[in-house]
Amino acid sequence: MITFAAQYLESPISNATPGIVRERLHRAFDILPLKVILLGWNLPASLEDAIALECTDQKAKLYRWHPLFTGDAATPAIMKTVNRHGQPIRGFQDMPEFTFLCPNRQDVQEFIFEQIENIIQRGIFHGLFLDRVRFPSPTAAPDENLACFCEYCQRAAISFGLDLQRVQLQIEEILSRPRSRLNLVRSLFGNRIPGNPLEEFLEFRGNSITRVVEFISKYLRISGLDTALDCFSPSLAHLVGQDLAALDQLSVWTKIMTYPRTYGPAGLPFELLNLVDWLDIEEQGKGLSALREISELEIPNTRYQLAQIGLPASVISKEIELARKIGVRKLLVGLALVQLPGVNSINSYQTQADLLAARAADGLVLSWDLWHISDEVLKIVNQIYCR
Repeated sequence: MITFAAQYLESPISNATPGIVRERLHRAFDILPLKVILLGWNLPASLEDAIALECTDQKAKLYRWHPLFTGDAATPAIMKTVNRHGQPIRGFQDMPEFTFLCPNRQDVQEFIFEQIENIIQRGIFHGLFLDRVRFPSPTAAPDENLACFCEYCQRAAISFGLDLQRVQLQIEEILSRPRSRLNLVRSLFGNRIPGNPLEEFLEFRGNSITRVVEFISKYLRISGLDTALDCFSPSLAHLVGQDLAALDQLSVWTKIMTYPRTYGPAGLPFELLNLVDWLDIEEQGKGLSALREISELEIPNTRYQLAQIGLPASVISKEIELARKIGVRKLLVGLALVQLPGVNSINSYQTQADLLAARAADGLVLSWDLWHISDEVLKIVNQIYCR
């Protein structure tokens, strides 16, 4: 049976009342058989309660949509991930919600569990939908944005059998060769060569993320709550420290962010364009073709096409195949169905193509905020899936 879920209210909406947000959700239920609502964070209790009542009436589960390894403006800078030079890694546009915390720090773990305990005590959620379950994406500058090399990671790495100083020397050695940027990107996409310190580092990062999620999922299970995960598209998951096979064992389902035309963090063209621009500095305009070969993704022939059109719907099908090959069992595809100028644009033809490509998964997550998805788009989903 197809599972329909929807992310809702990523952030408070100006002048939104409990009645307005509940009525919007009610209209969505009238169009689609939604089974899970993934409710955003930092919302007033009155809005949460209104959504909980609607979900109860509709016999749908309510999960808290929770960014795991990011903080807010008040989070101490010392908790941030650091690069190989010991410098904190800045978030996208310096936004706290995209500034990542180190999963190996004890104070970060305590911060996370305090948040989760507060969510559980609300008593209205059936589970947690964990977002930002990763390290910061290195794509804008892989030589500077790989994380984390803090003292806590150094100690954890020793327990893992890894010397981070050796990893740093490996990166320096790669960067000292001709075509250094190309060599580094090749290594990051995982040649999986035994004994390669950089590959061992990527595996260590995946283990670091998985260990924290494992503890959280066990705690949630004891509390009677489910765990679901929001993960990068499989081709790029390894770059951000997500071991999809290991994480899948800890969740009731995993959503993959297959966003072929999204120009923001986790969007495929956004991350790929970052890499293309970084490679072009050295490759003199050949970064696109090089990345196409390395990633094996269906990247368009020109940078203009990637920047203006994005990737074809067939990428979604191939990312589903890759997720299955990796070992994801209960797989939901996230489709970006919002209309946000400069960030994500959709039309009827693209939406239908994306939905048809996504049918190979076990379900669909309407992303990334139902508030910004029109009823007309929801009706297209109904036509493709429900008739």
